[in-house]
Amino acid sequence: MTNVLMTVNHSYESLKPLCADEPVSGLPVAGKTLLEHILEAVVELDAKQITIAASGNVVELRHIVSDGERWGITVNVISAQTNEPAEAIYKRCGSLQQQELMIVPCERIYVTPFAQLRDNLKKHVSVTEGVHCLESGLTLLPAGVDISDTQDINCDDNQVHKIHDVVGYHSANLAAVEGTLGALKLRGKQEAIGLKQGYMTRFHPRSVQSGHIYVGNHCRVHSTCKLSGPVMINHGVSVDRMTVIENSVILDNTVIGEHLHVKDSIVSGNTIIRVDNGAVIELTDKFLISERGQGFFVEYASPWLNRFAGALLFLITLPVLFLALTAQFLRSPTAVYTQRTFMSNRISETTQEREEFVTFLIDNPESPFRHLPMVLDVVAGNINLFGVSVLTPEEHQSRMDGWQKVTEEYPVGLIGPTQLYVGLDAPLDERLLSDAMSAQSNMGYSGFLELLKRCIQFPFSRNEATLG
Repeated sequence: MTNVLMTVNHSYESLKPLCADEPVSGLPVAGKTLLEHILEAVVELDAKQITIAASGNVVELRHIVSDGERWGITVNVISAQTNEPAEAIYKRCGSLQQQELMIVPCERIYVTPFAQLRDNLKKHVSVTEGVHCLESGLTLLPAGVDISDTQDINCDDNQVHKIHDVVGYHSANLAAVEGTLGALKLRGKQEAIGLKQGYMTRFHPRSVQSGHIYVGNHCRVHSTCKLSGPVMINHGVSVDRMTVIENSVILDNTVIGEHLHVKDSIVSGNTIIRVDNGAVIELTDKFLISERGQGFFVEYASPWLNRFAGALLFLITLPVLFLALTAQFLRSPTAVYTQRTFMSNRISETTQEREEFVTFLIDNPESPFRHLPMVLDVVAGNINLFGVSVLTPEEHQSRMDGWQKVTEEYPVGLIGPTQLYVGLDAPLDERLLSDAMSAQSNMGYSGFLELLKRCIQFPFSRNEATLG
């Protein structure tokens, strides 16, 4: 039985601006963080306990790894100083010294399986002395042996891919796409030879010109784009029409505009890092390259939270809904309500597209309460309480340009800036542009309170946009 100590506290100036003061292990590689890849590989050691010594945001790390249940192991997270030596961390972990211990630095990818790495190190271990492999950075200590009693060895069989600079990070991602990083596997479905993509992603195989391509989850790449591999596109990326990408890595939540040529680069948000000459370029034009922020709609997109809030709102507004229906009945007894079909937040398992749902509206376009019955759709889970505006199936299919599809990955909601300030009777392009701007913004609590204030004022503001 082997205990494992993973050091997640190394940061390098040469990796800026990818990670300023955060550990290297938090960087994404092939759709997952480097730490997750190493944890999955370490599991095969059948370790009794895995201790992660981390600097930076330890609370967030604890949230990611939890107690290790999803890997079937016990994980303990402790705090460490940035670039604190492994020897100092080891001396603070007395419980780990009672059994065989492997110290694993987490700023590299281990190509050789960990069981084989351990066996290679055991060939050089004695009862009174541990070993430290210069190539892999791994240290193996027998039970009861102090870390000061170790010898440095060369072990050519231990293959690793170090991530100490931008070039190393770039090559590690592209090697993962090409499948040359041993046991490291890419999540997703093999759509064609050399093409693997995640779920809820729009990508046409004809965009692949050559080489290996990986496209993560929740991505949208226009069919007129041309990709020459290896290319790594992480999660939540949007690439507009007529864009060419060659030998590059696109990080999470990046939006790339149309008619651009990205080559030998790492793109993160509005920053382009050229790996061939080391140039770092920050663009201010959001229609070229920008970062897709999570924004308010995604932060509060929990299905059960929305359904509970919808039920609470339904109870509060029930008297208003009753009065609105009564007024409409007195106005036109034969046309109290009308049926409409919209696209929901539910995703079909077969088509991976949004499902349609049928709802009821008060049959009076001038009524400020026309869409109030849709509170029941929030309770049913078809839409969220807050989100971008709903689209009919015809409107959903009519979107052709890339900018019109920016909000595809954001939840549809009953309430939002577009619904309250623009109105659902406004032209489609106007609504889509409003949704694109509001969905990517982080309104904060002040913006949220302003939205609630607008909700209260809305029925009495007949001279402004209406929910048509």
